[in-house]
Amino acid sequence: MIQLDKNPVDFDKLYTTPNNLPKLKPFGKFLGPKGLMPNAKVGTLVSLKELPLALKQAKEGQVSYRVDKGKNIHAHIGKIDFTDEQLLVNWRAVMKSLVDKRPATLKGKYFT
Repeated sequence: MIQLDKNPVDFDKLYTTPNNLPKLKPFGKFLGPKGLMPNAKVGTLVSLKELPLALKQAKEGQVSYRVDKGKNIHAHIGKIDFTDEQLLVNWRAVMKSLVDKRPATLKGKYFT
């Protein structure tokens, strides 16, 4: 058994299939608080058929974000070592994704 609390974690996302999720249960106390536990809502818990596509999208820089109860958008647009230009490119990608996902039935301002 691997003791994760004594070993560094060198990955940002953990993808798995539903049949492998019980094997990760012992690591839940470690992975959960770090936001690494696979979850269908964030797209890291996928069927075996969809796994290659999910991994391909992640490697290509898939935009992922969430909205809290206060309607604030949470998104990672870069890392500390990114240049200003890289951050700007990522910011534009997040904003484009938000505009593209605007519900057609919504009236008025979508975000400010």
